[in-house]
Amino acid sequence: MAAMTHEPMTAAAEILGAPIEFSTAGAISAGDRRAVVDLLAKVLATSDDPATHIRVRMEHGADRNRVRSTTVRVIVDFKRGAIRGTVTADTTREAIDRLEDRLRAQLRHRIERRKARQHRPPSSGPGEWRHGDLPVQRPPYFPRPVDERQVVRHKTVAPAASTLEEALFDVESMDYDFYLYIDVETDEDAFVVRGDAIEQPRVRFLNGLENGAGAGDVTVDPRPAPVHDVEGAKERLDITDDARLFYRDAHTGRGHVLYRRFDGHYGLIVPADAD
Repeated sequence: MAAMTHEPMTAAAEILGAPIEFSTAGAISAGDRRAVVDLLAKVLATSDDPATHIRVRMEHGADRNRVRSTTVRVIVDFKRGAIRGTVTADTTREAIDRLEDRLRAQLRHRIERRKARQHRPPSSGPGEWRHGDLPVQRPPYFPRPVDERQVVRHKTVAPAASTLEEALFDVESMDYDFYLYIDVETDEDAFVVRGDAIEQPRVRFLNGLENGAGAGDVTVDPRPAPVHDVEGAKERLDITDDARLFYRDAHTGRGHVLYRRFDGHYGLIVPADAD
């Protein structure tokens, strides 16, 4: 693997208004680096919260099947919070284009969450001591009868190739309940569920893991994902109180997620690149 290089980006820092760390590996050109800086300038121009620090890592090389691709990772820190994007594509410019959509989506979500907090009433009554707001209590799903439940939303996503730590970052920064991603260590679909004040975040890999003891503050489910078609997954949720099910699709072999919606019906998440 080509050696990683770290390059000074004084001009880029002046354009972006924040210090930037830029590291590359493989055949990454000066034009590729400028394209990322231009992208960040366009994205951050829509934010009224200035960035405080930016980290960019670009890698171009071949995987174990000798297929060449480019991975671009960006973390933009603000005074409070951050946005992050990790994209892998066949070409560098394709990765940069896809990264723009990902960063813009996170920035929009961040702005919406901040506006919602500004208009949210305090969680404690007058005179009560509180340290920040109390944990958000997500409403339970509507107890719709089993024979009325349908899969009413079929969502296709392009899972990002991420480490577990990056997936956890996405769950927290995007305020997701759960997240379907491709684990960079196992090169397969994985599923992480957000934790709460009592439970740790939980992760499950498609083929399971030999050691499921956990990683830091994360609980790992060592079991392989169950195999179902959509109807089988629906039947499994129909007879349990579980909010969601990560399973291996019996036809494609890919990781799918069936989950309960607030209206009592089901939603289905499928990887965009599934056969």
